[in-house]
Amino acid sequence: MDIGPLNRPTPPAAPTPATAGAQPVRTSVATDLPAEQAVTAVTDTAPARVEISRSAQTMQRLAQEQANLQQKLQRDEATLKRETAMDEASRELVYRVTDERTGKVVQQIPDEALLRLRAYVDEQTRRSEPEAGAVEKMA
Repeated sequence: MDIGPLNRPTPPAAPTPATAGAQPVRTSVATDLPAEQAVTAVTDTAPARVEISRSAQTMQRLAQEQANLQQKLQRDEATLKRETAMDEASRELVYRVTDERTGKVVQQIPDEALLRLRAYVDEQTRRSEPEAGAVEKMA
């Protein structure tokens, strides 16, 4: 076992022996190389087939779907109307995004159910508070 310095130089590769008097092949291609290193033309080869894995196919499909979704969102973005309004029942500021084509609410903050809940709680709180100026009798 040789344990020597790790950074020692590697020996040069052995030269390949040249065959004396090598004749060029009949189907060789003209190059500037010597006769022993002649290049031959390839004739009967099948076309290269590239096969991609299922995961690569899935990634391509997902990338295409994402691009299609981005295009759809850009088209839909032009038909969306954004507005802020005051909800009268709950006295809350409401942000709505509606589709101008259909009139449908796409997004609303806060949600409609939360607005109704707040209006109900406010009403119940108002009813349970004593009226201003009412005098309580103590025994």
